[in-house]
Amino acid sequence: MHGRTALLAGLALAAAFRLLLLPQAPTLSGDAYRYVWDARLLAHGLSPYLYTPLDSRVAALRDAAIYPYMGWYFEPTLYPPAAQYVYLLTRLLTPDNVIAIKIVMLGFEAVTVARLMALLRARGQDPARVFIYAWNPLAVVEIAGNGHVDAAAAAMIVLALLAQRRRRPGLAGALIGMATLFKLFPLVLLAALDRRDRRRAVPAALATVAAGYLPFLLTRATPFGFLGRYAADQEANQWLYVPAHLAQDIGTRHLLHLLPILALVCVLALLVTLRWRGRLDTATAAFLLLLTVLLFSPSMYPWYLLTVLPFVALGLRDIQPGGVRLSWGRTALGPALYLAPLLFSATVVSIFALFVWPLHVGVMRAAEPQHVARKAAST
Repeated sequence: MHGRTALLAGLALAAAFRLLLLPQAPTLSGDAYRYVWDARLLAHGLSPYLYTPLDSRVAALRDAAIYPYMGWYFEPTLYPPAAQYVYLLTRLLTPDNVIAIKIVMLGFEAVTVARLMALLRARGQDPARVFIYAWNPLAVVEIAGNGHVDAAAAAMIVLALLAQRRRRPGLAGALIGMATLFKLFPLVLLAALDRRDRRRAVPAALATVAAGYLPFLLTRATPFGFLGRYAADQEANQWLYVPAHLAQDIGTRHLLHLLPILALVCVLALLVTLRWRGRLDTATAAFLLLLTVLLFSPSMYPWYLLTVLPFVALGLRDIQPGGVRLSWGRTALGPALYLAPLLFSATVVSIFALFVWPLHVGVMRAAEPQHVARKAAST
């Protein structure tokens, strides 16, 4: 198969991968159950930013299908407003249904795939590179399997990149604002834009974020839930705090806890400087900014990488046909994607998700005809 036929066949396989997991209940995370719970509170006129699942005032809303599986019972929600609106809309279509949440997130992922292909074409790259994202097990498992809202943030980020590519900075800024309303950290993407684009993008992003939070602020709720305590959860990114844990003196320990924050600020400042001096293009700067925030985050889980995974399709070098043999060994490392946290930390998972798994057989074979054609044309 060649050209369009091969591309459609590859997309059909990507859809088939997801359909295998769609009917199954989430097994690796209870987040989708919390989405349903938040929507249930909103539907009853209660703010998920005010009421914890254990609050006696919401006792009547507990059930055996959702409540036992969601976790974080002592805390209000931390999911930003756009996520809450999507949860509520999903409930209005199909109440109290985790599978419906997964379907909605797959809808966002379909937008990611379609717009990623458009972005690849706009950059003069082979659209078959979309399989680096679409066939990646991280995307399949964490969206079709676990229904994570990070899929929505990833869609907004890809749309923002495409808008910036088409010289629509106001729209790009608004889409970055939307991504921030799904996951807070994408706001850092504003620093990846050109200086002239930021003049329109920054106000658009801030206005979008303000509009999203306004309905919750009017209820006098603090729309950040237990974000502070969640950010202090170091169990999901332990590598940052090994020196602090080894320190015997309490004062030294507190000082060492500040080192990751200082390192984050320094790396971000370096990346912003390189971008503003023209040493990095928009996509590269955006990728590095997001990845830096995630890698230095006190709490980081594998599915957080969904927001940077599309950048790998944009950034990997053209795939050589001779690499097919090597890819079998890399594919065999796939189980480590989820075994790694048991032995190491989420950072190890990040490495496997972004740089090991994308180099597997299907991606290489899909890219081979186009690569051969380009090589023949150049000679």
